[in-house]
Amino acid sequence: MDSSVGGKTGVNHPLGKNLIGTFYQPRCVFIDPTVLKTLPERERWSGLAEVIKYGLIGDPALFERVETELEGFAQRPELLSAVIARCCAIKAQIVSADERESGLRKFLNFGHTVGHALEAASAYQMRHGEAIAWGMLVAARLSHEKTGLSTSELERMEKLFARFPKPSLGQIALERVLELVRRDKKARDGRVQFVLLRAIGEPVLCDSVSEAELRAILSQL
Repeated sequence: MDSSVGGKTGVNHPLGKNLIGTFYQPRCVFIDPTVLKTLPERERWSGLAEVIKYGLIGDPALFERVETELEGFAQRPELLSAVIARCCAIKAQIVSADERESGLRKFLNFGHTVGHALEAASAYQMRHGEAIAWGMLVAARLSHEKTGLSTSELERMEKLFARFPKPSLGQIALERVLELVRRDKKARDGRVQFVLLRAIGEPVLCDSVSEAELRAILSQL
């Protein structure tokens, strides 16, 4: 429901994720939710991180549903058909307006700036969704500090991510994460561009996050 729509192809590299890639649109995309039953539960949880992302950047009602049914979605994939369709619709709408990520498509990177750094810092032992869940939590706290996300919405997000199973960050070196963030593909002229939220469903680009601010939030995790 995420990488299958949009035409991006990429490879992991020791220096960072998705630094190497191209655009190549498929002729068609087949989605069969019953295949999810063949996956370990950890992988299903990983996929749910992207569902949460779509709710946060584009559909407050979807986020509310995830708040109610999070564990059920992980344990019973048959419940996900309508949710997957909604996520794909959000992604397709964004990609059709901005295929090459010159503006609007950047919102799809919510949580991915720190998330990709955590993936690489863990030598890709951390699942993508686990890293993105941590990244979205960091982005939520930055949003509260930088772009006016309300305390009540921050608390909703923190409660949800507390329910999301993800590995500890204790073995990952903070300085390594910061180094990888500086190399993020969205960095321009030495400034890293973050996707933050004004409110749930209202993403915004922000290039004024200092390394000191990011370090402080990462140190709290």
